[in-house]
Amino acid sequence: MNDKQERVLVVDDDVSILFLMTRSLERHGYEVEGAADGLEGMEIIKNSPPFSVLLTDLMMPGLDGLELIQFARDRDPYIEIIVITAAASIESAISAMRDGKAYDYLLKPLDSMSQLPVIIDRAVAHRRLVIESTVIQKKMESEAQRLLLLIESVGDAILAASSDGIITIANPAALHQFAQEELVGKDVHSVLPAKLVNIVENWQAIAGNAPASMEIHLQNNSVHMLSLTPILEEADNRWGWAMILRDITPLKRSDQLKTQALQEAIGTCGPGRGEPGRGDGRCGRFEPATSSGRARGRQRIPADQRLGTHPDLER
Repeated sequence: MNDKQERVLVVDDDVSILFLMTRSLERHGYEVEGAADGLEGMEIIKNSPPFSVLLTDLMMPGLDGLELIQFARDRDPYIEIIVITAAASIESAISAMRDGKAYDYLLKPLDSMSQLPVIIDRAVAHRRLVIESTVIQKKMESEAQRLLLLIESVGDAILAASSDGIITIANPAALHQFAQEELVGKDVHSVLPAKLVNIVENWQAIAGNAPASMEIHLQNNSVHMLSLTPILEEADNRWGWAMILRDITPLKRSDQLKTQALQEAIGTCGPGRGEPGRGDGRCGRFEPATSSGRARGRQRIPADQRLGTHPDLER
């Protein structure tokens, strides 16, 4: 049991059975409310906090158990239902379980009240599991939605495809890159450049399940950084893939301009510009050292003007 006390609603028109079931569950630590018919049970559901479990008879005057179950489900989809039925109406109980309306059922007469808390415990545990799974599922859906929004806002072309080559994800940048209005649901061979498809197929054949990155040249002399990542399809244990295609043409052109400028600077300062090894003023003037160890152009300082022997310093 959790620190929070679970609430159970018991509905049965047999007052003696209602009393026994209520007391048994209270002794087991549950907070229990009882109703002698379906209409009373409906009013309790309307005016009370949510119940974890509804334990109800099927055959009751006024409002029968199936109608009460539907009312309870409409108000709280997570409430667990356990039906109590006689052998004559067991088909109704089985039908309720088959339709997902009931978690379990008990046959009258109950041989022992000791089995009742066990069934309620299982129903409560199942309810908690369903709620936790629902919360996790909603979180995953929320994260997936955020991821899709991020993918759509990225400037790089992003694609994903199944193992049979059908595109499953394509962001707006990919649509622009391949000049397509729609890519999802289409075969890669029909919408992507043959060169790019061949690269993907060769990567799958050679690299297997290892991610890979490479530079490729596409149309109009553009240069792209291609990143490929395998994606496992759990349904059939086959591998699809995801692709990120980043246009690095401006970076490459910038590197070329820098290299060209450096080569021109070297050509300006180096051989072929006047006397070999000499600067021309644009790169800074310099003179190579002579055999005497002194560079040409250096002015000799008279001995009496050197530091330590200057007349002014001596005074």
